[in-house]
Amino acid sequence: ALSVASGATIAVPMTTAALDTVGQWNTGASRIDVLHPGVYEVVFRVSMSAVPTVLWMYILRNGGSVLNPNLGQTAVGEISWLGRLERGDFLTFAVFHNFGSPLNVSGDPALTLAMASMVS
Repeated sequence: ALSVASGATIAVPMTTAALDTVGQWNTGASRIDVLHPGVYEVVFRVSMSAVPTVLWMYILRNGGSVLNPNLGQTAVGEISWLGRLERGDFLTFAVFHNFGSPLNVSGDPALTLAMASMVS
């Protein structure tokens, strides 16, 4: 499990791809590399080991945040973003919490996942 210090924003590594039909998953960099331009729905789900007062989740495009909502007091969160991505763009994912001590991110792929699906 990934340990996330309280008050720190940390990238969530995704080490395996459950489904990658077009070869966009880059396991070495733990990111999604966009090979085909288009409109994508991007989903990020995370499960923490306890309930913090604040849980922030980030979808990052080329290192800059495209979505970073404060989900409030929850241990399990899911966010999604719909937007245009170009060939060469890449997506990474991060979390922040303020529990007061480190929390673990679940390694269970049913609870912690990232997905990008081209919709047009």
